[in-house]
Amino acid sequence: YAASKAAAELLVRSYAKSFGLPTIITRCVNVYGARQFPEKLIPKFILRLAKGLKCCIHGSGLVRRSFIHVDDVAAAFDVVLHLGSKGEIYHIGSKDCFSILEVANQISNVVRGEDTDAEIESVPDRLYNDIGYMLDDSKLRALGWKQAVDFPKGLQRTVDWYQSHAQDLPADDPARGGDLWWEQKAVERALQPHSALDGKGEAPG
Repeated sequence: YAASKAAAELLVRSYAKSFGLPTIITRCVNVYGARQFPEKLIPKFILRLAKGLKCCIHGSGLVRRSFIHVDDVAAAFDVVLHLGSKGEIYHIGSKDCFSILEVANQISNVVRGEDTDAEIESVPDRLYNDIGYMLDDSKLRALGWKQAVDFPKGLQRTVDWYQSHAQDLPADDPARGGDLWWEQKAVERALQPHSALDGKGEAPG
């Protein structure tokens, strides 16, 4: 995954250097918000709790990640597109950095009204699970961008969206217009502790 992202950047930069293609590259911390497919950490935990399941923590849960609300990312793109310099690379960072255990407890607090170990289960760690990484977003902030949505506010808005659309996640009933958001099988696979698809895009077993 990381190698493919690095390769994509090199491909873009090669076109900029060889053919003068006007490019700008952005690198971002973990994005969250409404309408995010539940294979990602925050919507996965929200929907698992809503279904009476526990937050599945890979390994110790002590690895740390930075999170940024999608509205702040959209604002960063707007700034970069209008004020960024051709050929530059801008980092979209966040002041909100937590361990996965801390994130699970905060989600449990918003969804259940309390954070408790009873809502958490440990599962085998995934391969190559980095301890953490940070981005220096000073170059972007110099253009006038700043993070506006802090984690408590963004998390509450995100939980509110998933709870208000719970009846549509997924929506396979043709009487309601078919798949309003995602297919039932896709959601069921995404909510498993580990994502595992075979060559045909199906979960084994």
